[in-house]
Amino acid sequence: MTTIFCKSDGAALIPQSKAALIALFNLPRETSLKVVVTKPRNIKAHRLFFAFATYVAEALNDGPAPALQPWTPEKVVELMKLATGNVELAALPPKDAKRLGVTHVALPKSISFASMDGIEFTKFMEAAFVYVRDDLCRWIEGSPHWADIQTILRESYLMGEAA
Repeated sequence: MTTIFCKSDGAALIPQSKAALIALFNLPRETSLKVVVTKPRNIKAHRLFFAFATYVAEALNDGPAPALQPWTPEKVVELMKLATGNVELAALPPKDAKRLGVTHVALPKSISFASMDGIEFTKFMEAAFVYVRDDLCRWIEGSPHWADIQTILRESYLMGEAA
């Protein structure tokens, strides 16, 4: 399998480097090729997402309903994974299923660079933002952290527009 980086102009793929041009040039002519489109992950988007999770955790800790244990960015991310359906179902062994009263559990999936491309990560981020605003803490606009959160939302939107 050959991996090359190209940009799309809407009708054609344009190689992004000399190596990509050579690889594209060496592909068979007049033959159907299967192209699997993925968008490389953007480290800035990843950092913005974790900054967002940090501000949400701080807002939850300062918010109107105190938690039994302090919120951490990691806990917020795990909850966002569950709430947005970024999970895999796992069957429990019979003994655990009986003890817990359920046969399956939802385990959060990884959002690492290796497990998600840029398109999937952007969809996850958007769903997570909506979940936080609409369900997790509907009062967040009144939080002192709201200005920072808005900055992150604006930057992530602009990054999506540029992609």
